[in-house]
Amino acid sequence: MTEVRGYACSLALALLLPALLLASPAETLAMGDFPTAYTLNKGVVEGTFFFRIVNQDFPLTEPFAKERGEPLEFRSYDFHLRTGFTDWLTGGVTGQFSKFTFGDRELDMRGVDVGLQVRFLTEERLVPAISGTARYFNDRATEERIRGTTFRVAGLENDGWAFGLLASKTFLGRLETTLQLEYRTADAVAFDENTIGVGVAFTYQFLPQLNVGFHYQHLEVFRDTVEDGSNNIFEGRVVYFPTSFLAVQLRARAYTNLFQGEIPFLFREANRFRNATFGFLGVGITVFYDMLR
Repeated sequence: MTEVRGYACSLALALLLPALLLASPAETLAMGDFPTAYTLNKGVVEGTFFFRIVNQDFPLTEPFAKERGEPLEFRSYDFHLRTGFTDWLTGGVTGQFSKFTFGDRELDMRGVDVGLQVRFLTEERLVPAISGTARYFNDRATEERIRGTTFRVAGLENDGWAFGLLASKTFLGRLETTLQLEYRTADAVAFDENTIGVGVAFTYQFLPQLNVGFHYQHLEVFRDTVEDGSNNIFEGRVVYFPTSFLAVQLRARAYTNLFQGEIPFLFREANRFRNATFGFLGVGITVFYDMLR
């Protein structure tokens, strides 16, 4: 437990120290994968690298891991790239490289997500900004290790489509609120999975260089040949802008059912941890670039 806390604190300080030395007002907000109906301006490119980890030593996870008496760890390296094709159309791609350890098994996984966001309505005094999203996603396991022996994996994968609707309104120039509705359908080889998600997000700008955010999402998961499921996801983040083209963020997330509705092919593995609360800590860096300046 002490080692995990020390690792997280050291990494956070290493990222924040240069930020504190370079502080200046930010001209935009770091979106990444945080829900918002606002799209990027034409020509703006946003790239984010994000690292997250959860294991049996984290406070939310420790009681359940001790009860099961087996190792549990999930590490993920995520890359998000978004660009504004026009002021109302944003495209994005996400790559994920992760490792999931549970008991005596270890899975190496890869994921990709490609999508578009179209803003239908521009925010006005009494009207929120409204956007629609469409994206394709694919997740797969590439290698599996059992008691130190490595195997190539075939058949552990899923792909599918997600469609969403977002409405955002900013109050007093500081508080951004977003309502989220999403439908996902996925083919996980052994079964089909359909997920309906509803959520709400808040972002408050305390200072020109600092904002905090909170996101809650409820997922209802329906499967054709295996049992259904549900999940509640709670997420908080702190974003610091050292310059107008750089942001550093610290994030924490908690699940009531790990992976339910998120990575369909992990259904059976996730069911081993059914009705157990899990959470992760993460740190990320976002870089902005305006190609039209």
